[in-house]
Amino acid sequence: ALQYIFTKFPSTLRRLEILTLKSFETKRITFPAKPFKFIYIKHLRLELTFFNLRKRETDILDLACILEATPFMEKLEFHMWIKCDDHLRYRKAHGELRTLPPCPHYHLKVVDITGFYGQKDQLELVLRILRNSV
Repeated sequence: ALQYIFTKFPSTLRRLEILTLKSFETKRITFPAKPFKFIYIKHLRLELTFFNLRKRETDILDLACILEATPFMEKLEFHMWIKCDDHLRYRKAHGELRTLPPCPHYHLKVVDITGFYGQKDQLELVLRILRNSV
């Protein structure tokens, strides 16, 4: 579903202003290197369920490319449901926190995140949002 928004949506919904995406992800997502820019999206709502009974294979930091694809976004809602056994909060033993090149969000005013457990990739994405919010 997440890959679909970068391949099929751009040609059919160019002036999309509000996008609500509900998805169940079980594997790591490969996004295009240069994602399409949704310049009209003002409100992005992601409802994502990451599901794996033993160890989660997905990487929430991969979703940073969705933020880069919505440069004029004013409101971000990010609701996560993680169903797996490894609900470990980040500790230094898990390795250094990753960072990505800056991508300022000059228009972002409201961010609502639920389902935050403090896992490493969740923390990395939240830090990215905070660091890039003007």
